[in-house]
Amino acid sequence: MWSILSKKGNSNSDERIRLIEAFDRLFPDAEIAFICGDREFIGKAWVRYLLLSPSMAFRLRIRQSDRIEHKGKCLPVRVLFSHLRKGESQQLQGDAS
Repeated sequence: MWSILSKKGNSNSDERIRLIEAFDRLFPDAEIAFICGDREFIGKAWVRYLLLSPSMAFRLRIRQSDRIEHKGKCLPVRVLFSHLRKGESQQLQGDAS
């Protein structure tokens, strides 16, 4: 499903949330394996929305300069994932607080 934006650039959190909600209305019985997003698809509201949707797994590619709160600490991604080699990934569990 696509949404044409009347602006240049990528979508914001509200536009992405509206697209997912429109999809859910059109296809209420559809099972989404996971949502995939590149580095442009960021934002606290967007990630909070994904975290509050327990049936919606997601995979986000992030910049190494981004920061993630993990176990009560806000850490740079490059520190949190420093043990990974190129091409490896790690899954984090989170909550919307």
